[in-house]
Amino acid sequence: MRRHHYLPRTYLKGFAVKPDCTQIVVIRTGSGKSFRSGLKRVARQHGFYRVRTHPPETEERAESVENELGKIEAGFAAARDRLTRDGTIGPGKDFSFLVAFIALLRTRTPAARVDREKALDAIMKAELAALICDPERRGEAVKWYVSTGRGDADAANASIDWLCDFANFKVSPSQNQWVEEMLGNASNFTDVFLKMKWSVVCAIGRYGFITSDFPVAIAAPNAVLDHGLDLRDRACEVTCPITSKFALVGRWTYERDTRANTGRVDEINRRTSWASHQFLYADTLHPRYVAYAQHFSGAPRLLLCLPERIDDDVARRGRVKVGFHMLPVPWNPSRRTVVVDAPEVR
Repeated sequence: MRRHHYLPRTYLKGFAVKPDCTQIVVIRTGSGKSFRSGLKRVARQHGFYRVRTHPPETEERAESVENELGKIEAGFAAARDRLTRDGTIGPGKDFSFLVAFIALLRTRTPAARVDREKALDAIMKAELAALICDPERRGEAVKWYVSTGRGDADAANASIDWLCDFANFKVSPSQNQWVEEMLGNASNFTDVFLKMKWSVVCAIGRYGFITSDFPVAIAAPNAVLDHGLDLRDRACEVTCPITSKFALVGRWTYERDTRANTGRVDEINRRTSWASHQFLYADTLHPRYVAYAQHFSGAPRLLLCLPERIDDDVARRGRVKVGFHMLPVPWNPSRRTVVVDAPEVR
């Protein structure tokens, strides 16, 4: 089974210790402990994008997603090299490759997979809550249970009541399901990102940009805390470091390419660190980078509001609200609410 890099080596190369070097500094979030490692040995997981196919199952078909991702990575590498040479985004394909690559970085990491499973778990529990609160739907579920030969109506009702305790079950999507959803979510992000105005930020201060195992941060720095903004809100800003010297910033209002002083670089680095999962990656062990890992990490990427149990109050309301808090920066987690309706229980 092949090792799949969820942060491609061609991307991490932009943060290597020296140009054309295969070493990178790895800093663990929380503790700030660090070590040097080869690019081949970090941000990888065996068979992370491997899919199961219908017979005959061949190695080529099982690795088809990884191979397709490699094409986008190659396009990104060429666009990135031209950007670092010219200091601006090239026209046409360069822009498309950069945006598509950033969208993939947003959805293809283990942290993104964990977030997706949490969201699916919450939605499924809300759907089940609606089922439990709706006598008609509950009756249909009981009939289906009996028709399968698993037991009588009393056993079916007991099984449904067991679902009232949400701690008893959890959604675990299959590998193929996750890969399919990852690609679909990346496509959705790409559609939105293509409509944004992107600019290049060049670091000229005392230190450069870092990256992390969740490198695409979305913030709304000028909005009121916990205002609940969607990515399409004009206050949102997307940041993604692409080398230790350059970062891309996406906004809904035009911003010229800029040479960033220490303060602006620090702001972008703090967002990158806040959104990280376990590791930061950098070209040097700067004390400031260690401080990021120790003091600017662990911001929740996804918070969920869901009742722990289905109780009489939920039944009377006839619906369950699932609150999604997005935007992985502490000054403005976005809130989205999914409402699953069910008739009131009389």
